Order: sequence, then structure tokens, then C-alpha cells
Amino acid sequence: MNQLILMQKKRLDIHMNFKQGSSFTDPDAGENKLKMYKAYDAVHKN
Repeated sequence: MNQLILMQKKRLDIHMNFKQGSSFTDPDAGENKLKMYKAYDAVHKN
């Protein structure tokens, strides 16, 4: 018996709106572990 298997390509698009040099924190880190992270890559990529 021959089976036909169809594979679908999946794509996830993530759009983030920040300016290069911006800072943000991890909201899941908890109040005592706040650490600032820099947004350094603001180039659109495909």
C-alpha cells in the first residue's frame, strides 16, 4: 500500500518594535532579580 504524505511548511513571523539601544527587563525574573537588557539588533531580517 502506497501512502501519500503531505508536508506543510510552517512559518512564524515575529515583529518587535524597539529602537536600537533601547533597554528592557525580563518580566518573569521577579522583583529581586531585575536585570536590564539592551536591544542591539534593529535590522529587519527575512
